[in-house]
Amino acid sequence: MSMSENDARLPAVPDQPVLSEIARLLVERARGEGIALTGEGGLLPALVANVLQAGLNIELDDHLGYPAHAVEGWGSGNSRNGSYAKTVITDVGPVKVQMPRDRNGSFETVTIPKHVRRLDGLSEQVISLFAKGNGTVPTLDVRLQLCSGGGRI
Repeated sequence: MSMSENDARLPAVPDQPVLSEIARLLVERARGEGIALTGEGGLLPALVANVLQAGLNIELDDHLGYPAHAVEGWGSGNSRNGSYAKTVITDVGPVKVQMPRDRNGSFETVTIPKHVRRLDGLSEQVISLFAKGNGTVPTLDVRLQLCSGGGRI
């Protein structure tokens, strides 16, 4: 799936009042559950981890040319080959992600490049991408996952 096809699935970028409401709901929920804003297990690291993970998964979709579990991938010559855990240090604390792999070993991620353990200035980039609804960050998916009652913030 190309970035333009992914963009077509998303609604218009939420305006500032909508983003403010999402932030208010996240902080309210975190406070109610006694979750810190930063540090291990905090709200911001969880948000950053979710955005990074979504970006990594979209990158692999684009690299392979099809989304996960799609019939188009059968016999394609390259497919998903699991993932490995990686912890990166960000401005808001350590963040754990699952780095996806492809069977041919040709996948090179841009979101978190190989051998990089520290992402300086990431929080500003994530907030900017989230606010702008950039195609590399699935705004709706992140918003739904973080605001739903089923997931841990």
